[in-house]
Amino acid sequence: MIKSRSPIFRFLVIASVLLCVVSSAKAQDKVALGLHLRAGQTFDTGYVMETETAETFQEKHIAITMLMRFGMHNEVLNVDDAGTIKLKTTYESVAFESHMTDGGKINITVNYDSKKPPKKAPAGEEAMTELVGQSLIMTISSQGKIVKIEGMDAIVQKIMAGRKDTVERDLTSKKFKESIGDRGKFTSNMVFFPELPVAIGDSWKFQSEFSSFLISDQYTLMSLQNGIATLAVRSNLNTDPKSSSFEDSGISMNFKGTRNGVMRVDERTGLTQSSELHQSMAGNWSISSPENAPGKREKMIIPVKMKSTMRGWIVQLPQ
Repeated sequence: MIKSRSPIFRFLVIASVLLCVVSSAKAQDKVALGLHLRAGQTFDTGYVMETETAETFQEKHIAITMLMRFGMHNEVLNVDDAGTIKLKTTYESVAFESHMTDGGKINITVNYDSKKPPKKAPAGEEAMTELVGQSLIMTISSQGKIVKIEGMDAIVQKIMAGRKDTVERDLTSKKFKESIGDRGKFTSNMVFFPELPVAIGDSWKFQSEFSSFLISDQYTLMSLQNGIATLAVRSNLNTDPKSSSFEDSGISMNFKGTRNGVMRVDERTGLTQSSELHQSMAGNWSISSPENAPGKREKMIIPVKMKSTMRGWIVQLPQ
């Protein structure tokens, strides 16, 4: 019986070996990922962020939902010999919807869309409504690291002009910078690429500081198909004690969180065609009365839990 089946058995063994060799070869294929752009290229970026926040304030449970949408036009101004890119980003559209309730007396809804702007901007959100038409210039390495952002201070100064209350102005300025300077807004469509070529299953890490947070990212190359590299993303976020306080106002924050999702990158350009990231944060705001306030200095702790979904995409324009 064994002899009669030996040719078939040998064939199966050889076929299995060949398949293993082929699979091994495919597994060892490596790709050099990075930003590969040239001066004059343009593309549009879309970004949506949905957030649910739960806060406890003076024994009241407050729920806040928010939807933010950004549309941006990007132009590659220059690429040097090292592959470092100078990118001009201009805000073309801004929209947001928010609703806050405590299940009782508080019930506030705010809506704004720059494509259909109201006669008067929503109270407290004037800064965001003035973003359209404003531009920032970012210097980005071929690995996707933001080296420098130019134009932020000029935008903030223009928007904050006329506000006399220094505490309100400082708080609004910081909030505004975090809103548009958060890496999620700028680089939800960008990846921190590895220095060396990677194969399917390989992972690499990147550490960064942004918007009062220390961020630890881990990327894993999941697949390579039709010129698209699919990456799994896992991140840990922690507030940076050096930059997480508003000194003049006695306000500080302490948060920890995670962010997980998928990014699909064009191997040829390094631009992310689509991304979906899910973020979860928990911590608290700490508010202390000013040092020069009369009476005993008081401190209030506001627990906060937040869940967000961030989606981004890029539209490659005809060149």
